[in-house]
Amino acid sequence: MKKVNVAPGQKFLVINWLELHKGCELLASYIRESGKLYDSILTANRGGLIVAGIVANILDIRKIAYMGISILNDDDPIKTPFVTIHSQLNPATLTENVLFVSDFLRTGNTVLYVCNHTKSLNPSIQIDVSAIYYSRNSAIEPVYYVTQFQDEWLILPWDS
Repeated sequence: MKKVNVAPGQKFLVINWLELHKGCELLASYIRESGKLYDSILTANRGGLIVAGIVANILDIRKIAYMGISILNDDDPIKTPFVTIHSQLNPATLTENVLFVSDFLRTGNTVLYVCNHTKSLNPSIQIDVSAIYYSRNSAIEPVYYVTQFQDEWLILPWDS
């Protein structure tokens, strides 16, 4: 088991694999019920890839593009965020109607960065954002989400 460091007094929620999968199923059902059709999925690496794969399978979307990205200090108002790109996005994978799928939106900065970068490569792309877990403190509100939370830190299955 991997040790997860949380600040003293920090509230946190532990999400297990079953809860995560149920969240993916609910997210996919909300997307399906909207009636909007998506041709491709965009995500960020790690947790986003897992959730995007499950949602893509449920919605029968075959095209998935991702960007490997880390943003440090994105929630610190004093420090400048530091962006590291681990793997570049392949924009040829994306079509006009794109669904960004995320495990959770805490600050929203990663999603904003990836979506803005994607639109700089192809301005005609329309991107709707979805997430299983969504913080009220996020810089972006997803079109689709399952659970909204306030200040809790989420510990996802791959974090423990």
